[in-house]
Amino acid sequence: MIPQQPATYSRGGRYRQILRRSWPVVAIGVLVGLLVAAAYLALTPRTTTAQVKVNLNVVSLSPFEQDQPAGDLVDPATEAGLVAASPVVDAVAELVDRPAAEVREHMSAEMVEDTTVMEITYGAESREDAVAGADALAANYLEHRQATAEERLAGVQERLTERETEVRQQLADALAEERAEGASAVARARAEASRTALRTQLRTVVEQGYAMDSIDTGGGEVLTAAEDNPTTTAPNRPLALGIGLLAGLLLGLVAGFGRNAVSATVRDGHEVGRVTGHPVLATLTGTAASVPAEDADRDTYRSIRERILTLPERRHLISIADIAPAEGQPTDVAVNVALATAEAGIKTELVIPPHGAMFSTLRPALGLKRRPLNTDAVARYDSTFFPELVVTIPGPEDGRSNPWSAYLTLRAEKVDGDDTQLVILGFPAYMGRSYLLAAARMGDQVVLTATLGEAEKDELAQVARDVAAVDGNVLGTVLCAHPRRWLDDDED
Repeated sequence: MIPQQPATYSRGGRYRQILRRSWPVVAIGVLVGLLVAAAYLALTPRTTTAQVKVNLNVVSLSPFEQDQPAGDLVDPATEAGLVAASPVVDAVAELVDRPAAEVREHMSAEMVEDTTVMEITYGAESREDAVAGADALAANYLEHRQATAEERLAGVQERLTERETEVRQQLADALAEERAEGASAVARARAEASRTALRTQLRTVVEQGYAMDSIDTGGGEVLTAAEDNPTTTAPNRPLALGIGLLAGLLLGLVAGFGRNAVSATVRDGHEVGRVTGHPVLATLTGTAASVPAEDADRDTYRSIRERILTLPERRHLISIADIAPAEGQPTDVAVNVALATAEAGIKTELVIPPHGAMFSTLRPALGLKRRPLNTDAVARYDSTFFPELVVTIPGPEDGRSNPWSAYLTLRAEKVDGDDTQLVILGFPAYMGRSYLLAAARMGDQVVLTATLGEAEKDELAQVARDVAAVDGNVLGTVLCAHPRRWLDDDED
């Protein structure tokens, strides 16, 4: 047995083959992704968001204890609550003519870390509304912040005033006690000490009151108005379409490679070489059975002929077996390989089963004339166009005899040692496997014919195993890119 090596394919080339074959699936995936993105854009309201940056005025009611940085004196949670306070939101809702709940849903406020800068955003359907809403939020927030600070300051000042009145009254009482007639020296001393302490308290209260008067209760200032800041739009159409495109492409690639992986039929030469363990001899690109071969396939058949004739040992009995659904027609591969060898001046016999559509094409194309003295079991024809070619058609099995097996045995014995004659046996897929195995056992080489998209992987692998089991040799596989149908189905 002559060892054969399966055809090798680079991984990149293999992937390119799958992509070329699966481009409709990939295209559908991309289309689905774009349609989903378009539907998302159509159903999702388009929102433009504007931003305002404000610098907050730090209002501290403890002016004598301001040793901390200004940013530490601002509580982000408190400030965010002031932005979302009802007086602020209600004023903005009235300005933009939207419900307060909707304003809250489309607004946000966030402090820039370790600073006194607040970023306020507002989203609306149009840029004009977004800018107006953001500016209104900032203005009303600063006003509300100032009003809140003024209210707190007023409360502190009121308590200081009350305390000042109370201390002054206590001071007057102490002075009266000190000057009272008949007061003992101890009482006057105690009253004087109390008066001194009260003067100190009064001085402190008065100084605190002056400090409160100097506190700036302003809410802050706008650093950049909404009109001066860039706006953002959501959903982002280019981004959404890009994501849809990439997601669809990924979906298409997964579907394409998955479809290839689960396919029961062979899709390319890599799969054929993998399941049979033998190389791909050639690929035929013609779309129909043709004798002689079409121009696109003529040189391919000659290449197959050379592969057969240049084997390390000269072979004489070559079987060409179609691997396809059993109900399919025979291909023209065996006929055209025999024709190619006959054209090279090699006396060639083509043995094929009876098939009306095929024979009705072969008779005029090859100029077949039936030899006299033929039996019902075997009919032999000479070609007037190709003198080195003989076509033999054994009759069908009738239950009492098997003309095909008998003729196969005869030819295998007769050509033994004859280097000048080549017998090509054509086996359609509908013939029983036993015929092919007998030819593989008694002959020399078996060539498999597989139609892409029709020949099943398991069937190819099984035929290769069966041929090896009877000590036969598989030379390789001829791929047909398209089903090679005979155009006329009428019986001769």
